Amino acid sequence: VGWREETNPLHSRGDVRMFSGCADEGTSADVGSVYGAAGGAMTTAFSEVLRAHARPGYVDFMKLLYENLRSRGLKQRPLLSSTQRFDIDRQFGLDDACPNSNPKIGRTVRKRFEPQPTVTAGPLAELLGAFLVHALAGR
Repeated sequence: VGWREETNPLHSRGDVRMFSGCADEGTSADVGSVYGAAGGAMTTAFSEVLRAHARPGYVDFMKLLYENLRSRGLKQRPLLSSTQRFDIDRQFGLDDACPNSNPKIGRTVRKRFEPQPTVTAGPLAELLGAFLVHALAGR
């Protein structure tokens, strides 16, 4: 448990915390809801944990999210991202924004990276494009 700052962080004036179902390069699972509709596994876990534990600490909240996902046979690991550091020992709440404590607002570039190929390039994109054209022409 602890903070890891991105190589090239982008700090904003806002106090934003984002819970995600997996790392950026991963894939989050979809599950069926109690109403039979598809729903995100992380969203379902988030709701269930908050119903069962009104105001857990952030560390406990992340552990409870992970345990909830594992109990349903899902291997994804939830992540918490934030626009600034904050006391992770405090209770989780949707109404507890902190004043900005970032020493700099905007992008800090520490390292330049080569552009990554986009999903819209390569053989898969060509195949999907051909499929789309065929599907539209068939209508």
